[in-house]
Amino acid sequence: MNINGKEIGFRRSVSANCRLADIAPGHDIGRFFKEKILSMNYAEAQRAAAQFVAAMNEGYELYQHFIDPAHVPDPVQPEALLSLDEATFNALYQEALNAYNNDGKTTVEVQPSKGKKTKKPGASN
Repeated sequence: MNINGKEIGFRRSVSANCRLADIAPGHDIGRFFKEKILSMNYAEAQRAAAQFVAAMNEGYELYQHFIDPAHVPDPVQPEALLSLDEATFNALYQEALNAYNNDGKTTVEVQPSKGKKTKKPGASN
């Protein structure tokens, strides 16, 4: 998503998960959404959502640097996100949440080994 000329992407990376665990109750990411986003007052929920968006953007920025060392990571800060209008902020949050959910899905398919075939019991050579 492009905000004021800055591309803000999202990736659920290990670093993003670590950052979320650091701010989650009991360091449990599963509790982050339940206790930080859904059950807090508006101000606390928005601040937590900004931390979530920033963590997911940091994951994206670090990955971009990993695949292209010339890329200088420039993750957005939660304070900057809170300066956005509500519609833009909500759109960023939704995009980050979609990336979080989609990046958590298995994308590697495991193929059966093409090694030796095992002989069925009772079969002859």
